[in-house]
Amino acid sequence: MLRSGRTALLLCALLTAGCTSESTPAPAPSVDAVTTPPAAPSVSATPVVQVSPPATVEGELVREVYAAGKSGTSFEGQAREGVLYRLEVACAATNPDVVLEYAVRSARTGASGDALLSGNFSCDGGRDGVDGLTMLPAGQIDIDITGDRSEVTSLYAVIIPDTGGGN
Repeated sequence: MLRSGRTALLLCALLTAGCTSESTPAPAPSVDAVTTPPAAPSVSATPVVQVSPPATVEGELVREVYAAGKSGTSFEGQAREGVLYRLEVACAATNPDVVLEYAVRSARTGASGDALLSGNFSCDGGRDGVDGLTMLPAGQIDIDITGDRSEVTSLYAVIIPDTGGGN
């Protein structure tokens, strides 16, 4: 019985050796095999410029202000013949390539509605203007700003007496 006991023990040892749950550990990866994910592209956080309208001045005719998606126009006074006026516009947008249009018109009842002055201006945060406006008729004047404002953060347009300060 000794022989069959040894055989049974040997057979049991051989069978259990192949059924263990332990496995040979995988070798650790070499430094060359480890890849570092590519760095995220640097995003330059360009601050969004805001423009603020100047303070109201004596003799101001009209102003349009746009900020936070809301627009308002106020009529301050009446143009007087023979007085020099200045149009000042400024605009800021998330995309500085945005261009808007302005048109200055008489707001008098019965006026033709044709633009007395029109042009384009960039929304790059800078200020533009037209000095020496002499063609304004006596009476109320209006400014129309047109174009796609979807990227505009702020803008203003004012017509004020031209004191020679200019841009």
